[in-house]
Amino acid sequence: MCHRHRTAATHLEPTLINGRVYKVFSKS
Repeated sequence: MCHRHRTAATHLEPTLINGRVYKVFSKS
């Protein structure tokens, strides 16, 4: 999803969807 710093393989990152913040699991 967000290509930032890959420190953890699976981490929770806040994502803005329709102006609301959702904490989603990003695996990569």
